Amino acid sequence: MIKIIKLSIVVSILLIVSHSSIFADNCTIPFHDGLEDQLSVNQNGGVINGNVTFVTAANGNGANFDGTGTITYTNPMFNSESGSVSLFFKKTTADAYGGILQIGLFAAANSMGLFYNFGTNIYFEMKNSVGTSAVAYAENKLSQTQFTHIVVTWDKRDAGFAIKLFLDGKYIKNTGGQLLTGSFVLNPANLILGKAGPDPWYGNGRGLMDEVRFFNWMLSDAEVYAEYVYASNKFIRQETERNPSTGPIRLDGKNLYVNEQLFKVKGIGYQPVPHGLSNTRTVLDQIYKDDNILNRDIPLLRSMGVNTVRLWAELPDGEKLLDKLYNGGDQPIYAIMAFEVPLDIDYTDPTTIATYRNNITTYVNKFKGKSAVLAWGIGNETNLHYTGNLGAWYFFANELADAAYLEETANNSTSYHPTMVSNSGMLDFGNVDNYSDDISLNHVDMWGHNAYVKQNYHCYFDYYDKISAKPLIITEYGIDAWNTVANHDYPEVQAEWNKNFWLQMTDQCIGGTLMAYSDEWWKNGTVSFHNTGGHDTDVQPDNRSDEEWYGVMEIEDNLSAPDIMLPRKTYCSLKAEFADFAPPDFDRDGDVDQEDFGHFQVCYTGSGTRPTYDCYDSDFDCDHDVDLDDFGYFLNCDSGPMIPVASACWDVFRGTAAAPHPTSLSFNPEFDNDQDGFDTSVDCNDANPNIHPNAQEICNQADDNCDGTVDESNVCVIPDSDKDGILDPDDECPKTPAGAKIDQVGCSASQFCGKITITSWRNQLVCVTSDWKDNERKKLPLDCQTRWNGRSRKWLCENTTRAN
Repeated sequence: MIKIIKLSIVVSILLIVSHSSIFADNCTIPFHDGLEDQLSVNQNGGVINGNVTFVTAANGNGANFDGTGTITYTNPMFNSESGSVSLFFKKTTADAYGGILQIGLFAAANSMGLFYNFGTNIYFEMKNSVGTSAVAYAENKLSQTQFTHIVVTWDKRDAGFAIKLFLDGKYIKNTGGQLLTGSFVLNPANLILGKAGPDPWYGNGRGLMDEVRFFNWMLSDAEVYAEYVYASNKFIRQETERNPSTGPIRLDGKNLYVNEQLFKVKGIGYQPVPHGLSNTRTVLDQIYKDDNILNRDIPLLRSMGVNTVRLWAELPDGEKLLDKLYNGGDQPIYAIMAFEVPLDIDYTDPTTIATYRNNITTYVNKFKGKSAVLAWGIGNETNLHYTGNLGAWYFFANELADAAYLEETANNSTSYHPTMVSNSGMLDFGNVDNYSDDISLNHVDMWGHNAYVKQNYHCYFDYYDKISAKPLIITEYGIDAWNTVANHDYPEVQAEWNKNFWLQMTDQCIGGTLMAYSDEWWKNGTVSFHNTGGHDTDVQPDNRSDEEWYGVMEIEDNLSAPDIMLPRKTYCSLKAEFADFAPPDFDRDGDVDQEDFGHFQVCYTGSGTRPTYDCYDSDFDCDHDVDLDDFGYFLNCDSGPMIPVASACWDVFRGTAAAPHPTSLSFNPEFDNDQDGFDTSVDCNDANPNIHPNAQEICNQADDNCDGTVDESNVCVIPDSDKDGILDPDDECPKTPAGAKIDQVGCSASQFCGKITITSWRNQLVCVTSDWKDNERKKLPLDCQTRWNGRSRKWLCENTTRAN
């Protein structure tokens, strides 16, 4: 109760603070008039007609319309097929109906208007080119005692236009027709305040209006809520008062550091439920301990450049997943550890609070020592699904964050992992009324937002930065791979949108975890069938969210073995952004050379043949084979040993340049390092010009002709023509008859010791070696057999003693 009283005082103070605009930083809002006075109107291109005065309103002054005056702005920006208008409004009389604003000439074709009727009902109506209308409305919402924050949005769709109405940050659902079919022709480009059509329609209205903003895009639900919180001054932004951790994971301002290095979360949600199974606790416990599943997935995550996985479920007993992720510190992957919170408990009950504080304490104690732990994630979109008082939820979450911190800092420890609440976007975020502001959540170190938007984040991050000083991770984002309109998949669109989302967020927050690693067949209908369905939404290309199709990996049944994972295009598009190494730099030594090409050669399958998992890294275009297209990507990155890859390599992988398309894996001079006319696609030793296909094979323990065989059997049979025991290459007179003491074909006379049998190397060969040292190449008439090992000659004498 003390907490509630304190915050009520803060709110009353904040509501009298005036600010003019949130426009700054990376966000550009096309139009904003604070309606402070006539000068403000004039500076924004407005013209006052009739009687309009300026009095104290929601934020400083606002415009007072008495039913006779209007303000008209003329600008081509208002001819937007998708857009939004935001404002504060309060009635000043009890009149039954009146206009608030119109774009175009409302009541005529190609127009839209915002008005009130039946005293306190509010309506937003849009008319197409033939005068057919769609309307969104809310009953009994307007007041003469307090301001209502109103946002209207419209969006061009394939079938027409979708319209929405929001009051005080919340979308108003009703039974009105909210999809306008047909076309909408550009109107006269007028935004008129204080009126919505002529009498006997709704005419001029009576009321106070403030902070009018126009956006040439459809605000997302999250942006609408943030606009409401910020415009209403319902936030408290405050830096944390907690001392930074002294451990390997720490926050500093809005930055995250791991082992003293600035860390950008390049992550993905990981919960690979096999097809045919449901998302039960038993299944989840099983998959996180299954070596076959983990050994299949973690190398693929690592190859993608992922450095973080976000978990939705608590880990079972055992630490197998975390150990495999960390990998002894070699290319480690970190985990945002989920702590699950049910929706059907009383968040205000002291016993429940004590129970869950104890539960998270036990969980943190179990895993806090694991090097792969990055943060503790509390709940998941509880604000979206909880039907009770949201203030109770955020208070409860703060209690859990406090318990986690106290467990890690017990016994005077100063090392701890950050805590995070995973929220549904900016809905209910940062609002003192919900205890979701920075002061109320003083034990929560950072926010996680599941932030789904229509292709562009627009002002999302700017709103966030105005409302909260806490670091931010986008804990879910992305689109699914199924096009409901066309009834087939569109992986290229998924790849393009997901990459675009990443590029927008990378400099605006700590990073993000994509939704999701693999398709989730358990979400709709039969778990053994890949269903389509889901729900309508404003933030997908086809305005439909197919929940089973978000994976960067498709699932294919593999009978009793773990499912086969097949990468979609988005796997490759994000790999090009995530990776700190060029994708063809397989050994990650900073260059792309013949060693890397050796791996590519092994992986080359040709068109239409799937590679093995350990060769997915060579399928650069994620089309499930390693072919000439992939060779083109590789060629673009060849740098040679110890030479960094050129920017052209990244241009190709990031889609800003085209890759070459070779016609075959045959000769390419860029890869002929020894200049023997054969490149590394066929040359088994591109550092030796004497070794290449079609070269003459000689006896040298090498594969001279690159046929896969070292020293073919007939090459190393060395003749002894005169059968004197001296092989021809070492015999000065190879044609002398065997047994002659003096070589008779032009060789100088030399008398050797008689025929001997070696029984003692040191004593009985003295007479031989004393003469042999003067001329090593004379024949040695011993009763020995020769053996050749390809490099030197060995003698095997009668008593099997070896002599050189």
